[in-house]
Order: sequence, then structure tokens, then C-alpha cells
Amino acid sequence: MFSNPQGTPLSALLNFGNQVLALTEDGRYLHAWDVETGNLDTSIVFDDGFTATHVIHPATMLNKVLVASAEGSMQLWNLRTRYTPYYQVSRDLLLTPIMFFPYQDIASPV
Repeated sequence: MFSNPQGTPLSALLNFGNQVLALTEDGRYLHAWDVETGNLDTSIVFDDGFTATHVIHPATMLNKVLVASAEGSMQLWNLRTRYTPYYQVSRDLLLTPIMFFPYQDIASPV
């Protein structure tokens, strides 16, 4: 039902309202499919030097997902506008799975 245009394996699935999100296993793309039709709604291509590994939806942020990379940086993406207003770089931090804490709007490695 959900077809990856690159034909590569998918990882890090996330239910996001009426969409299903997935990162490609190589960390180059984030795809969003419509749940009802199975059609690809949007794709985001990450810049060189950003290998996406994890994606979460901060519950208090509308239309936004936080994507962590193998290189230790994070990007907050608005899926409706396909714009990333925030880009955080921390080269000294190896990111493991991340978790959102809505009490203080904090995302942290777990």
C-alpha cells in the first residue's frame, strides 16, 4: 500500500494524524503517506552530512516533527510547509532514541 519512491528499505515509522511517516534506512529521506489513500503526500530530502535515524512528534507542536541524525544534530520540521525553522548541532553527542517531555517542551536522548 505505501510505496517508497527510492525503492529502498524504510525505518522509523511514525503515525502522524492522518499520515504515516517513515525515514529511509539510509537516512536521506523522510516520506509522508496519506493513511486513507496510501498516496505519498510529501518527501523531505536531508542535506549531506545529516543522516536521519529517529523521528518523533512533539505533542504540543502542530504539524512538526523532530528528526535526529547519526551525526548528533537535530532538525525540527514543519511538514505542512516543508520548512525547518530550527536546526541544532551538537557534534559531541551521539543520539540514541529521543523522547519528548510535554511538561517543558523538551526533547532529549533516552
